[in-house]
Amino acid sequence: MKRPKILEEAGLDVYVDESKLRDLDIPVRQMQLVELEWLLDLPVWEMDGTDDWNLSPRDVLEGKPNSSTHKSVIENADLSHAIVIIHNRGKWIILDGFHRLAKAYQLKQSSIDVKILTSDMPAYQNALITKK
Repeated sequence: MKRPKILEEAGLDVYVDESKLRDLDIPVRQMQLVELEWLLDLPVWEMDGTDDWNLSPRDVLEGKPNSSTHKSVIENADLSHAIVIIHNRGKWIILDGFHRLAKAYQLKQSSIDVKILTSDMPAYQNALITKK
């Protein structure tokens, strides 16, 4: 299913194989959560029983109906694993780790561990599926 226009316009137009990102040998840095907080309002997930982009991390954190699947994933998210981000269209976007971001926000953390991927890294080229 094609991503909604709102996500494409937000810079989430990079399509990667997330399983190839999790064990990247990239230094871990700390980033202030405020720099990524805007991502909590994007509809990156689907409500229970649907197959659509109709649920944001903030919706889940606020207890929106039909969000129990993602609520459970957030609760079980392991913050010892850094999220993977990239700078695209002038913004930081998450390639892997929306549930961890939501958990860090829920716990009122001021920062989160990140791995910053750049388009010139071989790891990026290996994980890239397509970019429109």
